[in-house]
Amino acid sequence: MPPRGNLPVCTLLFCTGGLPGSFIDGPRIMIILRYVDLAVSLLLVAFGIYIVTQGLAFGYSDRSGVGAGFFPIWIGGGIAALSAVNFLKVVRNNLHLGTIEISEVVRVVFTSAAMLGFIYLSHHVGMIASILVLMLAIGAIYGPRSKVFYLWLLPICGVTTLFLYLIFRVLLGALLI
Repeated sequence: MPPRGNLPVCTLLFCTGGLPGSFIDGPRIMIILRYVDLAVSLLLVAFGIYIVTQGLAFGYSDRSGVGAGFFPIWIGGGIAALSAVNFLKVVRNNLHLGTIEISEVVRVVFTSAAMLGFIYLSHHVGMIASILVLMLAIGAIYGPRSKVFYLWLLPICGVTTLFLYLIFRVLLGALLI
């Protein structure tokens, strides 16, 4: 349990040893968090509610099927609900949070960059092709570093992309570009 008192939001501790199987070698850096998770949860609840309200302005459905607000409403609602659950979990655990390895923080940064790349690509090549690239990137970031994994990753992402195309383009008639 971290010591009580007036601590900065993040305290860095340098530990010895490498991170096996990780892209970070050398000393491990651990981050002890106290109130960061609580603050981020509240911000994400507010952000999720904002996304839902913006989605409602576009409409949930229209004559052709799914409206422009369909995805923002569901995604924003999910963000708000899951962040609220995380907020309650943190409060229930007396604001005691464990440590996070710096490699996990780097993975989150890479995942965020992959999502930004998805947003950029979706305007140029469409959502279906972009989601394929996003799934491959997330698989490469979080998956094990083995040839077998990569041999399975591409077909699984391809089948998932085909499934998404069938649902949203064929069944729902949504424009995907």
